[in-house]
Amino acid sequence: RRKKAQQNKQQSRRKLQSSQCKSIIAIDSISEAMSDDGEGNDEDFLCELVHGVALPIQGTEEQMGQMRALLHDGTLISNESTLEVLQDVEMIDSMAGDDDDESGELQPALSSLMQSSVFLPPGDVNIINHSSDGRNLNAGYKVQFEGKSPVLVVKITDKNNLSVDGDAAYISDKVFGTSGDKINPAQSFKDCSFGKLELTYEYSVDIEDKLSAPGVVEVNIP
Repeated sequence: RRKKAQQNKQQSRRKLQSSQCKSIIAIDSISEAMSDDGEGNDEDFLCELVHGVALPIQGTEEQMGQMRALLHDGTLISNESTLEVLQDVEMIDSMAGDDDDESGELQPALSSLMQSSVFLPPGDVNIINHSSDGRNLNAGYKVQFEGKSPVLVVKITDKNNLSVDGDAAYISDKVFGTSGDKINPAQSFKDCSFGKLELTYEYSVDIEDKLSAPGVVEVNIP
């Protein structure tokens, strides 16, 4: 009887509540990953919440386009940047009973794990790149997610003639696959980005005479 009386004191309602993602996670859309021709809806985004749940971020077509543009120009850093979102939350309001607060006020209990997604507030997307102590998370840091990204590997030999194993040609093959190695960082970045990001040993300046092998320069420290 007491349990039934307590249940009668509970009221359930839903409301939109503003909260901040712990971080934003960029992923390739499922439709693109499953497509044979690699064409899809570009990136999707997840909101990592404080209790460890990651929910899809929903917004208008224009807002999602803004988020992709911010991701591509390095403003939005996956797993670091955050933003404010709206959550559709169920609130359970319990009136105070014999063992509750004597004030008789409603005691809200939050249950947000029932949601399937979160929503961007109306208007332009506002990415937050500052930690709780005010530190800028991406100060001086620019990320390139598409196109060709030049990489120069430096093999160093120290004064004791110590260095990593393998000559320059071997290192070039292991990084870029220049001699047929099919499992290398360049190929992995290309595969994981669905061909959008390519590590290359083509540079904006001519350093051909400085290279010991494609993409590899050797430096001796006396």
